[in-house]
Amino acid sequence: MKMAIVGAGLSGATLVNEFVHHPTINKLQIDVCEPRNLLCVGQAYQPDTDEAILNLHAQDVSVKPGDPSDTLKWLDEHYPSYADPHAFLPRSIYGEYLIDRLGGAFEHPHVHVIQRGIKDLKIDSAKYYLQSDNELWSDAYDAVFLSIGHPPYADYYDLAGQPNFIQNPFPIQEKLQHIHPTQRVGIIGTSLSAMDALKFLVHHIQFDEPIQLLSHIDTPFNSVKKSRDLGKIYSAINHNWIDSQVKKWGHLPLNQFIKTLKSDLKENQIDLEQLKISESMGSLKSVEAALKHDEPEINKLQSYIVYLNQFFPDLYQALTPSDRDRYEQDYAPKFNRYLSQIPAESFDVFFKAYHQGQVDLVSNIQSIDIQDDESFLVTTQENKQIAVDLLINTAGFEFDVTRAAHHDPFVKNLYDREIITPYYRGGIHVSWPNCEVIRPRSGHQPNLYLLGHWISKIQYANNNILLIQQKARELARNLINQL
Repeated sequence: MKMAIVGAGLSGATLVNEFVHHPTINKLQIDVCEPRNLLCVGQAYQPDTDEAILNLHAQDVSVKPGDPSDTLKWLDEHYPSYADPHAFLPRSIYGEYLIDRLGGAFEHPHVHVIQRGIKDLKIDSAKYYLQSDNELWSDAYDAVFLSIGHPPYADYYDLAGQPNFIQNPFPIQEKLQHIHPTQRVGIIGTSLSAMDALKFLVHHIQFDEPIQLLSHIDTPFNSVKKSRDLGKIYSAINHNWIDSQVKKWGHLPLNQFIKTLKSDLKENQIDLEQLKISESMGSLKSVEAALKHDEPEINKLQSYIVYLNQFFPDLYQALTPSDRDRYEQDYAPKFNRYLSQIPAESFDVFFKAYHQGQVDLVSNIQSIDIQDDESFLVTTQENKQIAVDLLINTAGFEFDVTRAAHHDPFVKNLYDREIITPYYRGGIHVSWPNCEVIRPRSGHQPNLYLLGHWISKIQYANNNILLIQQKARELARNLINQL
């Protein structure tokens, strides 16, 4: 079988690693298409400043399924100062680990790396053909894995193309190091990426005026992530439990999931009140209070959610569509505060800079308008106005395929050829659990797979190292079983 893997980041490298270590590798010929000379790391873990960090602890990011402590062993040898189970690793150091552990798979004689970007794909008689950025079309493939990374950064204020708008801030060191201290700088967003950018600016540039951290809401922050609770976590929820519920009911009733979740929390001595998001949750005041006070229940809750994360996609897909709607409305905002957390050390830098007058937080942003001199005027819902010279965009990803297509020629061509279908919750529609692309006219397309953040509205909460690898291994094994 001849196959192509488009993209050699974490999911692409995991696929290659799974294939080459299987006895059937001699039946496969694998082309890997990656425009950069960096394998394994993608954009997320490329060389960059140490200010850009993971929000997972070092003990939770091993790429060896049978050895959860593998990352710590590697760190002990290469970066001893980070060989701590509770450490939040710089993304670039984690990238080095990925290269060391997965990079060797690309040297297998049945793997051919093509250092080209892919701009188009066509299908003819169940065969796949790829067009590279030099306009040449490939020979036929029997299977294609699209491991094309995350969607482009969202441009909610239609600022793309403006000379003083940095739409994608990564790599941070390359994109931000030339900003002049006299410029008035704003950062759109309050996510971990925003904190990474903020830390770099605070540590390396002394600005004349405060950096403006801009949010469209008044409770902009997710929860603080500190050291993990290392005690034993109890849960009745696992794959067998999900299967038993589906067998009994034909699906997983949301009420049954919530009932079992509450029982788990009680068994773990976690007060359910910790899950209830008050009006102040995510506010400046509540986050600073969380930093100052150790909250064992919150730490234990975070450990429970780390455990539960591996089951989120199957839990979500086992719900009926109407229960998914109810989950999105009633529970997702609460879970999301804990699914995408910000390390305490990042908040520490922010609050120190905030209290020293180096950073301002501007909430309830309503509009951003381009001025005649190519600067920007930010207006809040309260009609407060702030002028900035340069904007850094960390507003999250664009899951609207039609909008993303303006920034990604490959996605545009897949959309125009009616090879991909926008999913109604956002992202791209695939079958579950096989992750084969769903075409608008003919349904699922055999042996055309899509992995990564583009399918996070189906593989729920997959912006996670564990789930990305887990799905890549599963899909590789499924294809091998067809041989």
